[in-house]
Amino acid sequence: MKHTCNVCQKCAEWDSGWEWYGSISIQEDGLPVLKTCSEKCRSRVDDPKRWLLLLWGKVGAKPSKKILKNFRRLPEEAKAVS
Repeated sequence: MKHTCNVCQKCAEWDSGWEWYGSISIQEDGLPVLKTCSEKCRSRVDDPKRWLLLLWGKVGAKPSKKILKNFRRLPEEAKAVS
């Protein structure tokens, strides 16, 4: 399965350089998570929350009130999962 980096738009298979930011509840709500393909792209993501909101707006996603409430409580630092 190919994934697209939300920073550089590279489309490739997931490997050890890729990471994502979000949560399982975000995915269960059908919302996209922020994906990055490299350390270079991750360094361009200054505020993961802002990037997620921009991504959701771009695809016309409408997060539930529960997601938005929890989203406001997410820690400032990215919790990247590789």
